[in-house]
Amino acid sequence: MSVAIVSVLYRKLLMPAAVIGLRIVKPLLPLKLRRIIDDRDEYPQLKKLPAPPVLIHAASGEVEYAKPVIRWLRAHSPGTPIVLTYFSPSALRLIEGLPVDEVLALPFDLSRDQADFLDRLKPSLVLVARTDVWPELTRQCRLRDVPVVLFSATFSRPLNRKLWLARALDRWRFGNLRLIASVSDEDETNFRALKLDTPAVVLGDTRFDQVLERLKTPKTLPFTIEGDPRFIGVLGSTWFEDDQVWIDALTEPDLRANFRWIWVPHEVSLRKIQELIEQLKTSGFKVEKLSDIDVWRADILVVDRTGLLAELYRRADVAFVGGSFRAKVHSVMEPLAAGCPVVLGPYCENNREAQEFRRLPLIQDRRIVSVVADSEDLRAWLRGIHSHLGNRRLREQVIQKVEERAHVTEKLMRELVGRGIFEPRG
Repeated sequence: MSVAIVSVLYRKLLMPAAVIGLRIVKPLLPLKLRRIIDDRDEYPQLKKLPAPPVLIHAASGEVEYAKPVIRWLRAHSPGTPIVLTYFSPSALRLIEGLPVDEVLALPFDLSRDQADFLDRLKPSLVLVARTDVWPELTRQCRLRDVPVVLFSATFSRPLNRKLWLARALDRWRFGNLRLIASVSDEDETNFRALKLDTPAVVLGDTRFDQVLERLKTPKTLPFTIEGDPRFIGVLGSTWFEDDQVWIDALTEPDLRANFRWIWVPHEVSLRKIQELIEQLKTSGFKVEKLSDIDVWRADILVVDRTGLLAELYRRADVAFVGGSFRAKVHSVMEPLAAGCPVVLGPYCENNREAQEFRRLPLIQDRRIVSVVADSEDLRAWLRGIHSHLGNRRLREQVIQKVEERAHVTEKLMRELVGRGIFEPRG
């Protein structure tokens, strides 16, 4: 199917029908989807800005990729206004406090809505984080000669896609970009397989810059740790399935003697926290809850609040990242940036950093990221890593591998300036 036909179908039929359908069934939708519609239907007046802004778009969690770019612009181009758009309202908790001039929901990808938005905003450059490239937005930008750049870009092999419609849509939306700054050689190859005129370069992932910056200014933990010879492990953002494997694994007496654990459930509702604590106590562990203590003394500390994982990883000797015994793993970047050897369950194919760091040696036959199948494998990994944890070089080596992948934001902005896509304003 040709790009021209897909363009007409998308603009005249598919996208208008999808938006009309959403509005019709809105009363029946979950709250989050109703918020998405309301954010577009109750659109605010745009602020009057002193100069054409840089528009940065991040769907939701992709805001983390945009944060170092925002810092660079504020430091090196203070005269450039910054407008940040999002798709899902879940992004707002990550946006709070960012030094931008305006935060808006990106309009629905309809021709009239995007045209009106761009005509009022008049951006000098549009930067899209990671993946969220909307076809009509890029088309309208191209009509106005506004460059659109996709950064920290990832893309699975298009030849594996069965739908010709999807491939044609990809060729259309990516073909309107001025530059694709991809994470890896494999991503660049996959973009090039679409036979685009858009240039693609490999620059890396700005999220590495963000996690390292985050660790430079850690929050103060709301508790102190009583002296204990045991090593500390952090189980980050765990689900029920993760909890069951770990509880089974840690019943081994030697592991209780060698490790203590900070347990951070993905869901911190009162009911879920209490269920986990009761199960741990039934299994014979001494357990404390974060909100009840000032000093941690027990075998296990269950964390019943959010926002502390980065700081907790800094205190850990080893780390586990949740979801990997359930369906898909959460990001491994924070524990790696803190210098922790990481162990995961088998469901980790979704995370690129997990796969990359699985290939990197740590010490002897150990890898920086290890994958285990079940509680028995987990016990074996803990016994094997235990004898190496007193080696300070181990943590330094993990951090070094992360730092080697940093400074991507600087490379990105140098590329944009060098190509004449962006000119800093003093």
